[in-house]
Amino acid sequence: MAVDWISRILYWIEYNSISKTSTVRKMDLTAKDSIGHELTQFVAKINRKIDDIHVDPFSGTFVTVQYKNRKVVIITHNMSLHYQELSTEYCTVKQDICSSIMTYDNMKPELIFINCDGSLMKSCNRTMVMEETLTFILNGNLMSTDKKGSANLIQNETVYKALSIVGTQPYPNISCLSSLSINYKAVITTISSYFVELKLPLPVYSLNCKVSSLPSVIYTVHYGSVSSCNDSYLNCDTVKVHTTNTRLSNLTPNTEYVAYVVVSNFFSEKMSKRNSGYGPITVKTKPAAPSSVRNISATIASPTSIKVFWKEPEIKYGSFIKYRVSVEAAAVEERKTVTKKEV
Repeated sequence: MAVDWISRILYWIEYNSISKTSTVRKMDLTAKDSIGHELTQFVAKINRKIDDIHVDPFSGTFVTVQYKNRKVVIITHNMSLHYQELSTEYCTVKQDICSSIMTYDNMKPELIFINCDGSLMKSCNRTMVMEETLTFILNGNLMSTDKKGSANLIQNETVYKALSIVGTQPYPNISCLSSLSINYKAVITTISSYFVELKLPLPVYSLNCKVSSLPSVIYTVHYGSVSSCNDSYLNCDTVKVHTTNTRLSNLTPNTEYVAYVVVSNFFSEKMSKRNSGYGPITVKTKPAAPSSVRNISATIASPTSIKVFWKEPEIKYGSFIKYRVSVEAAAVEERKTVTKKEV
């Protein structure tokens, strides 16, 4: 299991012992589906058993590691929508490996093997020399290295069996993660009488930031009738989505609406940082059938005509209404009259 701590995406491996394949899946801890559940997605199927997985958010890649009989296979994969294996490295080590960890030096990743005797290696068969101490879990014990790479027992509580390895997690400048904006309007894709669908723009981050992995974008759309909703977002309805498509529902036909789109992410919301929005987007819903006419009445005008009166619909849903009056002769049942006479 591995966590991209910048984009807040959790990766894990599911191994099928029958097919001898490993499935990599991910869960976005920020984005949620329409019923509030975290989004889980299939990433890749790999035709071998994978022992460890690590994420490098600075290069937009993840690394899978297989170590068996002191033979190691290290594969680098991309984290984009189109999965691809970028490189594969094979090596043979001199000791049994129990685990591995990805550490960072100035945002540059380094894969470290933890041997089952507690010693550490970086790359293949090179003893690791630490500039800082490293804390990790080995056989259920909490360990720490000194600057020579020797492992020392800190605590041997069984509670640590549920933990993985504690490594360093560097972050880029916070402004790179929290400053985002949009520089063009959303596109109106569908207009109906009762809803409008929008295609939302992709956000723009600072050009000085070089981070391949970024948190999921949160789109907040403030919308309402032009007479009540304004750029202060007061008296506006609000919808939040994590995709670039959204629907504004429960609208009134033949009504002019205005919408403002604001983008944010996990970091900007935690900092209560309000990114600039883009708008307004103005759209008018289509007309719809009016409500029924009211107070229908009729009077006889002549032996061959009648006059019909009614009051216009209370809700018109349009500027012009056509009326259609249908006349149908009523069926008359013939009745026989029986006269009774008393004797």
